[in-house]
Amino acid sequence: MKQFPKPDWKNAIGASTKPKRLKLKLQANGLFSCPLGSCDSEQFKSKRGCRKHVYTKHGWYFYFDTKPDSISVLPSQLFSMKNLKKKSKSCTTKMESFTIDCSFALKFIRWLSSTGGSSKNISQANIITRKILKFLKYCCADTSCNWDIPMNVLDYCLGSVSMISDFIEHLSEKWQVGFAGIIGYLNALSHLLDYRRSEGACSLNMSSMVATEIFLSRAKKSLGKKMRQQWHHLLSVDYLNKIDCWATLQELQTVIPFHTPKFRQVVLNSQKTCVYIPS
Repeated sequence: MKQFPKPDWKNAIGASTKPKRLKLKLQANGLFSCPLGSCDSEQFKSKRGCRKHVYTKHGWYFYFDTKPDSISVLPSQLFSMKNLKKKSKSCTTKMESFTIDCSFALKFIRWLSSTGGSSKNISQANIITRKILKFLKYCCADTSCNWDIPMNVLDYCLGSVSMISDFIEHLSEKWQVGFAGIIGYLNALSHLLDYRRSEGACSLNMSSMVATEIFLSRAKKSLGKKMRQQWHHLLSVDYLNKIDCWATLQELQTVIPFHTPKFRQVVLNSQKTCVYIPS
């Protein structure tokens, strides 16, 4: 049965208005045991660890005398978890964009595939170019998708920090693009910046691109930090347990025997090929 922490049981159907106190007794061996006799957890060295275990794994204990059916008393929680599991991945394929057969796009793909453009393969070059075309279309929303983008317009969009900042918010809010996806767009803009420098943009445009370079560098660092914090949360045991992606002991006991013969074969094969080299 799905486990929920203490706060989720507070508003459960039939829950007591006042949570019971958790009384823990020190055992003869100097350890603390879970107050639930049916729990198969190991003993704890401190009260704090035992309390955290009950708080997270047996939250119902504070509001019920016996473990209730979570489906019956927590329908809203289960409904929200169901929606969370069905959350679709963000996709920008339907975002408005200029056509990839315009003269700028063809030159940019050719440069990305060259030695000076970091020798990208055709697939990588096309992906980077499509990101740039979406950015340019966002900046020039009133123009036709078949417009042959002039270089002075491209330099203006690339040199405008405010446009790039607005485009980042557009990706995040409207298209629900994550931190990693936004960093991909910023990397594409960095490639475009290098391309325009290699093409010898005018000195006035080059000076405005310095601000863009600083903004892109700081934005990528900031988003990278947020992405690592998000990973720390998404990969935590509490979060995985909340979305029902953390295996129980009973589930592990059914999976481990299936893989045991394969692991034994790997060990036997490694022992046959291992050569002992005396020190």
